[in-house]
Amino acid sequence: MHMGLRPLAALLPAVLAIREAEESGRGTLCCVSSYPDLGVGSAKFRAEAEKALEAAAYTGAYSAGPDNYHSARLIKHCKHALHLKTCPRMDVTFMKIYEHVPLSEIETRIENFLTTWHFHSETYWAFAPECPGQMKRQKEDPARCSEDLGHFMRMLELWKDGLKYADQVKKNAGFRGWLKDKKTKAMAEKKLKNIMAELDALW
Repeated sequence: MHMGLRPLAALLPAVLAIREAEESGRGTLCCVSSYPDLGVGSAKFRAEAEKALEAAAYTGAYSAGPDNYHSARLIKHCKHALHLKTCPRMDVTFMKIYEHVPLSEIETRIENFLTTWHFHSETYWAFAPECPGQMKRQKEDPARCSEDLGHFMRMLELWKDGLKYADQVKKNAGFRGWLKDKKTKAMAEKKLKNIMAELDALW
């Protein structure tokens, strides 16, 4: 029995050496759509990240109900995805202020962040592939392509669409809306429900 194990034991160092060689030749390609020389610590990124995070937070993206917030989710995005020094205070006063901010302005803030800081990331072995399309390689700051930032941006995409459909439902609420455009309201409600389910699944 012990004699049968010897060939395996002899092969083990070689297998480990191959694994080590593979690991040392592995890299991560980080491609960005703009500002390839800027990292998440740059003033521009932080200023735009703060606006996007506030727009999402104060319109309810992290709310579980009145005076009840998903604080851990907010901190994860604030600290790990965006690397901000201070995070938005989840205060009812701020949320009420945002109720008066035009939806178009909130959507623009979110869309600008998504467009400007869009990225593509993939793992490669030995030789790095080219960045797709017009994207450029970000070499200095791998946090520009982090999984946490990707998670935040996916949440932003869903939340932006959710705000749009919630607004459609609101505009078609009540007897007048029911009488005028039942189809639009029903479709918006269905899409909003699907988006909220995707958001829940993210966590």
